[in-house]
Amino acid sequence: LCSLVLSGFAIYSGLSEVSAQQQTIERLKAADQSDRAKVQKKQSDAGMLAYYSFHLTYSQPSNLAFAALGERDIFPWKHRINLLA
Repeated sequence: LCSLVLSGFAIYSGLSEVSAQQQTIERLKAADQSDRAKVQKKQSDAGMLAYYSFHLTYSQPSNLAFAALGERDIFPWKHRINLLA
């Protein structure tokens, strides 16, 4: 009975963490589009646009991430980079 309860809690915890990560990705995608639009308004040269733009990179959680998050809770799974990075 104890193993069943702990397993249920572990699955619930994993599902909630994956859901939170997916929501964070959606928020970041919207913010990234907004930031790029602001930079595009300020820069007319393609080189300067590439220099001042940041790009969102992320690792989408897999279908089984709820069962074993691995190192997603330790290492960053989202980054903002520019062409210099």
